[in-house]
Amino acid sequence: MRNIRPFISFFFVIIFLSGCSSSGVIPLDRGVYYISKSNARFGMGPPSPETIASVYKEANEFCKTKGKEVKRINNMYTDSAYGKTANFALEFECVSYMN
Repeated sequence: MRNIRPFISFFFVIIFLSGCSSSGVIPLDRGVYYISKSNARFGMGPPSPETIASVYKEANEFCKTKGKEVKRINNMYTDSAYGKTANFALEFECVSYMN
């Protein structure tokens, strides 16, 4: 029987390195944007709070370059499962600051 330990170690290294991947801000239509980020989790469950915060931070930074702020239109959660990473997606628009 072959030693499976190197394979398992390699598998976890790949999961760790692909841990968080962002789509970046993607323009959809008429000033509406989309961004998503996934994170590998051990076990099953929703995206981590850090992943959600990271998505909002990236969206806020994007809108700030336009002198505006984020207005959430929709958000979607995908729980992690066997062979599937947890994902958080945000659909938003940049609106003028409300003073």
